[in-house]
Amino acid sequence: MKRLLLACMAWLCLCFAVTASSATQGGSLLDFGIWMRVIDKLSVTSQQRLARGEFEAAANDARRLGELYALMETFYRQTGRSLDAAAISREGKELAAQAVLQIQAQQMDAAADGLLKIARACNDCHDEYKPVR
Repeated sequence: MKRLLLACMAWLCLCFAVTASSATQGGSLLDFGIWMRVIDKLSVTSQQRLARGEFEAAANDARRLGELYALMETFYRQTGRSLDAAAISREGKELAAQAVLQIQAQQMDAAADGLLKIARACNDCHDEYKPVR
């Protein structure tokens, strides 16, 4: 179990490093796919960690979610991209930032609600705005 957890964490770190390196370019479809997979993982792990009382780890996940949503907002704002999806990405970024602050203020129910909204927003947005079908 520990090996699986370490392998998952290493994969997430690698994906995060790849996304950070492309931030200045606005990202490609390949970057977008990586971001989406990492967001999917983080939206789950952040809620699990919060429920287990791993508050610092949950806040770190939420912080990374916000960074990835910022990259997606830029991606969607590029010429020819959907401004509605950019707005949804901005909202995800804001929810993640609020979750970090709520965790730090020990408002765990509010943080859990915000993290759940992020997970639900993925589903709401995915069918409409996913760039490759």
